[in-house]
Amino acid sequence: MKTRKLIKGMMAVAIVVVAGLAIYANQSKEHKSDVMLANIEALASGESFIYYRLFPCAKYPYNNECRFSNDTTRPGCYGPTYCN
Repeated sequence: MKTRKLIKGMMAVAIVVVAGLAIYANQSKEHKSDVMLANIEALASGESFIYYRLFPCAKYPYNNECRFSNDTTRPGCYGPTYCN
């Protein structure tokens, strides 16, 4: 009777150890999607040109809009926004 309990206990410990190792091995791998790799490459490429510039709104002078422009005298911004 003691032998069966000992074997069952050893099998349970072995199953827990194998499952733990499998989970650890799966978590330690980094899976990078194609989109994430493209984003990393774009960020690392060192783009120094800002294509969008900040302009005051005509209708609301206290607001600004971000428009596509090559005017380097204007402060840069990161994407198009428009005055309402």
